[in-house]
Amino acid sequence: MNSTSRKRLVQVLGIALIALAFYAMLSAMVLATSLVLLQKGITPDLPWISSIQKNLYMKATRSIWQHQVHCVDFDDELIYKPKIGPCQFNNAEFKTTLNFSAEGRFTGEKPASTGIAVIGDSHAMGWGVQDEETFAALLQKMTRRPVYNLAVSSYGTVREVMRLKNLACCTKSTRSSSSTAKTTLKRTRVATLPVRMKTTRILKK
Repeated sequence: MNSTSRKRLVQVLGIALIALAFYAMLSAMVLATSLVLLQKGITPDLPWISSIQKNLYMKATRSIWQHQVHCVDFDDELIYKPKIGPCQFNNAEFKTTLNFSAEGRFTGEKPASTGIAVIGDSHAMGWGVQDEETFAALLQKMTRRPVYNLAVSSYGTVREVMRLKNLACCTKSTRSSSSTAKTTLKRTRVATLPVRMKTTRILKK
């Protein structure tokens, strides 16, 4: 290899290293910007930013409620259930405090009337919203009846109805409403449990 060829090779390698360093620096800047914006709840409509934010959120920064040891207790039948008391649950797009009692998630002061039990998964429990913003709390204001938010994140129909059956607050004179991702307020029967129970639509009266 003559000196001219060596010079060209050195030049090519130098340009490649500069390009690689520039790409690495640009990638680091985009990653850092995406993370900072995500933490502030800002999601710009830019393909390279939104794609990185999605990966960061789903694979690195997202918190799952039922994985928080300060929010759940072990249960022999249900595997886990809400821990009594307040629970801080935050993600990039929200900061919430969930308050649970033996009657489920707090929905406000209970009116004196026939109760309504809401069962379901994270949608009904209220993922990313405060106590007073949940479906159950709004339903209580609308109907002026006591509403018990018994929904728990990731529960399926069987565990939802088991939780309903096990809680003393909702075993008598209580209508039940199933509100899951696939069966929101949809009439359904549960035949897999020892006790046949039925979840019904809310009847406006």
